This record gives sequence, C-alpha cells and structure tokens, in this order.
Amino acid sequence: MVDDKDSINARQVERSEKLISELREERKRLEMRFMLDIQEKDRENAKLKGELASIRIRMLEMEHQLKYLETRKLRTQEEVEQELKKLEEEVIKRERRWWESKLSEMERLVEQRVESKVVEKEKDALRFEVQKNELEKIVNELNSQTQAMEAKNVAIKDGFAKLIYKRNVETVTLLRDYMKGIEHRLRNFLGVILTIGQSEVKSVREKKHSEPWKTVVRQSETIAGLFSNLDNILPKTIPAFRECNLSKIVEDIVRDMEDSVKDTGIRVFKLYNADDLPLICAIPEMIRKLVENIVLNAREAIVDNTGELTVMMMYVKQEDVIVIKVIDSGAGMRDVENMFHPFFSTKQNRLGLGLFIAKWVVDLHNGEIKVELNKEKGTTVSVSLPVKGVKIG
Repeated sequence: MVDDKDSINARQVERSEKLISELREERKRLEMRFMLDIQEKDRENAKLKGELASIRIRMLEMEHQLKYLETRKLRTQEEVEQELKKLEEEVIKRERRWWESKLSEMERLVEQRVESKVVEKEKDALRFEVQKNELEKIVNELNSQTQAMEAKNVAIKDGFAKLIYKRNVETVTLLRDYMKGIEHRLRNFLGVILTIGQSEVKSVREKKHSEPWKTVVRQSETIAGLFSNLDNILPKTIPAFRECNLSKIVEDIVRDMEDSVKDTGIRVFKLYNADDLPLICAIPEMIRKLVENIVLNAREAIVDNTGELTVMMMYVKQEDVIVIKVIDSGAGMRDVENMFHPFFSTKQNRLGLGLFIAKWVVDLHNGEIKVELNKEKGTTVSVSLPVKGVKIG
C-alpha cells in the first residue's frame, strides 16, 4: 500500500513536471515571437527611415526647385516657407499614424496572447483540481482499506492469542492431571516402600545392615516431598488478566535477592528506570513467580557465592513490549535445547518443571522467552511481554 501511494505521488509529480516543461516551452515560443515582432518593427523602422530619406530627398529637390524659382523669381519667399511647413506637417502626421497603427496592433496581439494563456491556465487549474480530487479519492480508499486490513490483523492476532491461551490452559490441565495420577501411584508405591523400609530399620539390629534401609527411607521421603509442592507449581485455575506495575514486581524481587546475598560475594545490578516503563496487562501472580524462578536460577548458577547478577528492563515502543533480561556470571547452562522440556533438570532433587512452567507462563501472555550463553561466561535469559496482554472473553 505504501508503494502504491508512492507510485501515485510519483505520477502526480511527473504530470506537474510535464506541465512546467510545457509552460517553459510556451514561454520560449512567446519570447521567439516577441523577437520576431521586434525584428519586424526594426524592418518597418528601416522602411520608415527610407521614406524619411526619400522625403528629405524630395525636400532637397524642392529646395533646388525653390532656388530655381528664386532665381526665376516665380515664387516669393513666403510661398516657399508655407509649402515647406505643409510638407513637414504632412510628414509628422504620416509618421504619427504609422506609429499609432503599429502600437495598436501590438497591443491587440499582446491582449490576445494574454487571454489565450489565461484560458490555458484556467484549463490546467481545472484539470489539476480534477486530478487532485481523484487522487484524494484514491488516498481515502487506500486509507479505508488499510484500516480494514489493520482491523483484520488485530482480529487475527487476538484470535491467535486466544487460541494459544486456550491451548496453554488445556496443556497445563492435562499435565496437572497426569502429574496427579503419577503422584497418586508413586505415593502408593512409596507408602509401601517406606513402611517396609522403616520396619526393616527397626528390625535390623546391626548398624551396617540398617544403613541401606535408612537410605531407602530418606530417598523415598525426598521423592514424596517433590510432589508435595505440586499445587504451587501447577495452578488449579488461571487468574484473570489485569493491569499491573511490572517494574514494582521486579523491584520487589530484586530487593529480596539483594537482601539474601548481602553477606556473600554476589553483586546485584539493576539497569532500568521505572518511570520509562508503562503499565502492563498481565497475570501478576504468574509474572511474579516467573521472574522469581528466573532470578533464583541465575543465583544458583553462580558458584562459590562470587559473581554478578544483572536485571535489565526496557520498553520497546515499536513492538509495544517490555523486555526483561536476567544475566548471570555462572558456569553457563547446559543442554539449552532441552531446557524447556518437562521433567528435564541438571540439578538433583528437582522435578525439572521450572523452565517448562516459565515458558508456559510466557506463552500464556503471548510473549517470548530465550536463553543464550554469554561470550565469556554465564547465561542471559530474555523475556518479552506485550503491554496490551491477551483479551479473553
């Protein structure tokens, strides 16, 4: 559409340039005509000069005749002077009439040409006005088509976001039911194992024989503890989207992290300005849990309690999103390709659902999450969240 508008403007400019070129050509023709008139006037002046020369010759002849008459005494001096005066008056009248006729003719030609140019200009102005109206009509049609296409795009995006939202809700519901089923079966198995293990620990008197059974009991209790926090990991219901202050949520989490590492060698940096960040339509409970998990993972990635943890936030106006980046100086995350899969973890005593739930939360908000290894060391986790959120209902 932008190309069509540019092409229309280009054609309009081309027509304007053509009109200007025609006017310049007409001006050249007028100047040429004017030069020809000047030349014709010069020729007529030359003719007049010739006539004046002939008159002077005639006057000379008359003078000769006068002298002749004077010699013959046929005329008096007064008669000669009167005749010369008449001749001079006649010459002046003839010259005046000639100049008046030429001036009137030139004025008539100029008026005709001016009138023709005025008429042509009025016609050009009328054509330009018609072309302008047609162009405005085309632009209005293009604007209406653009608005209709933008409305369709918004409707498509909203429909796609609703579809993703519905799919994510169904996914977490299926996963929760699946986990509940596994939990129920494992608890039954673990109950039997714990009962047998505790019974064997009590019945075995020698310590060296009871240690394996104690290990079985501890590991069973650990496995049971992993499933006890399932309700906090997978919510039973999805809260409503509402307007919230993302910078305040992140600020609270960063402040808690600063308090927890103040006695260690870990330094926490904040690179954002809360005044530059708009309010966001989101589920604040899930966003808080999402950022907490990412910051906690970055904290746990820093070994020996020595390193740096940086939290960045910025508003990208062109895309209308807020980007959160958590950068750590740890050893770097391994197996980046599988990190978002459920039940995948490189840590002991973990279910491996943290990053899976994080991606699910981001997808639920129609956002994007990326994990990148830094050039020197550490990992950068980037989360992009749309400001307008997802319209459901």
